[in-house]
Amino acid sequence: MFLINIIFTLVGGVFIILGYLIWINKSLWLIAGYDERKVLDKDGLAKYEGLHLFIMGIFVIAISILGLIFNKSNIIWQTILILLMSIKMAVGYKNFQKK
Repeated sequence: MFLINIIFTLVGGVFIILGYLIWINKSLWLIAGYDERKVLDKDGLAKYEGLHLFIMGIFVIAISILGLIFNKSNIIWQTILILLMSIKMAVGYKNFQKK
């Protein structure tokens, strides 16, 4: 359980770094399926996707730390969190595309 929580902590760190790069540095090329010609509001998309990745990373790290403190594996909660946030991001991405 210890190793799993450490791995998820590292994954959360990667999410935070990616979120920062997309949100603050406007590195939209990091978004899978990003096509510059199809996006209406690049700054809005960068803020939306980057902020969601940043928040997801913070939550994954927080759940991992709780798992380390209480010596429990939180794979189910982390998987559900990542899945739901990813779906929300994919659905929200459509709001920034040209119709």
